[in-house]
Amino acid sequence: MIAYKLLTHDFRPPVQGGEPIWDGKTFPFDLPPVKLDTSGLDCGFGWNFVTDLAEGFKIARLWPNGWPTVVTVVTPSADAVERGVKHRASGLCIERYATDDEIFAGLLGLSRPFGAHAERMASEQFAWHQALARPMRNPSAVADSLRLALQARDLNWGLRECDSAWETRASWASRDAWDAWDAWDAGRIWGAWEA
Repeated sequence: MIAYKLLTHDFRPPVQGGEPIWDGKTFPFDLPPVKLDTSGLDCGFGWNFVTDLAEGFKIARLWPNGWPTVVTVVTPSADAVERGVKHRASGLCIERYATDDEIFAGLLGLSRPFGAHAERMASEQFAWHQALARPMRNPSAVADSLRLALQARDLNWGLRECDSAWETRASWASRDAWDAWDAWDAGRIWGAWEA
């Protein structure tokens, strides 16, 4: 039996949230022991994991925060209990990342309801899984290209990387930026009237 633990792209529990539980580099990695709820409840205390990756995707979702869910292969402690489609244990050891074949098989299981189209759906989901991982992400190349574009337009603007849409919006709070936007928008409107 292979067991899987799903995490967000920054190694946080996808349902409970909180701080990252692992650095994403150390293998094997023993998660700290936690209290285990051995009652019959579907959800309870313990390190949760699944043995059916399709069910894990249903619980954790494929892209909970715009990044693909990270799938790890884990070994549970001996006290593991099964409750519905989930399992939990007082301890887990993260052994490795799931392979592409394992992830595709989980996506194929998730796509079973699409019948004859299941394989095509799983292929598309897998393509999104890869693309949303941003394998070509290079912030310094983006910044260099933006600087060149600003220089070509003779704009003396600074660059600041934002971590969220809210932070980006806040960076536009400058009165000068809003005045420039309003002037541009007004010019566009007058140009439309003249046409």
